[in-house]
Amino acid sequence: MQITSKGQVTIPQEVRVRLGLLPHTEVEFEVVGDHARIRKTKRGLGVGARGRRVLDALRGTADARMSTDEIMALTREKERPREGTASWEGEVTPALLSLPTRLRECRGILVDSNILLDIATNDPKWSDWSGNALLECAEQSTLVINPIIYAEVSIGYATIEALNAALPASLYERAPLPWEAGFLAGKCFLTYRRRGGIRNTPLPDFYIGAHAAIEGLALLTRDATRYQTYFPKVEVLSPPESLL
Repeated sequence: MQITSKGQVTIPQEVRVRLGLLPHTEVEFEVVGDHARIRKTKRGLGVGARGRRVLDALRGTADARMSTDEIMALTREKERPREGTASWEGEVTPALLSLPTRLRECRGILVDSNILLDIATNDPKWSDWSGNALLECAEQSTLVINPIIYAEVSIGYATIEALNAALPASLYERAPLPWEAGFLAGKCFLTYRRRGGIRNTPLPDFYIGAHAAIEGLALLTRDATRYQTYFPKVEVLSPPESLL
């Protein structure tokens, strides 16, 4: 490769992925003898330019007078367990710890709708936790959304322009749903119903979990139990039990 007349050079993709050099990541150079080193700026987790851009674009931008829970109740049929049936409720995963190590094998982080809506609606209980978690993830890996997540979050916005400004393509990879994820979602939903589950639709959480499983993505969410039950190989990032 060659340095351009402006002193620019393209960092190979495999190097960017290995070192977590994402768009808008702050870096610094260090001259050592006759060569130079490039590395991420030495700052605490969640304070870099990329994380700030993500939160600044999203924070408080929803214009619908609805809370996260109200929106999620519209899009994901809330289950009322009956005696002897499977339930959505249960234990959740621990808090985010050693994030770079845990995500080393994941190519990115699929961000669930509830996380994005917590921040966009300034949810009184979850806005801070979801904001800090998203900021930390943005600093360490690629953020990913899919059409189902985009559709759910859109309920909080009056125009597509406002939604696109809150979830800019420069900060979120907009991944299509793989056909294989549709197959896996259907099989997991069938297993769920055979275990006594009473919901009548596999959308959207089964599809979101299947997407993460098929494409090797971690999943940032507040509702971990179903994902952990039906997609045990997915790295699920969720609040500690003490916050629930």
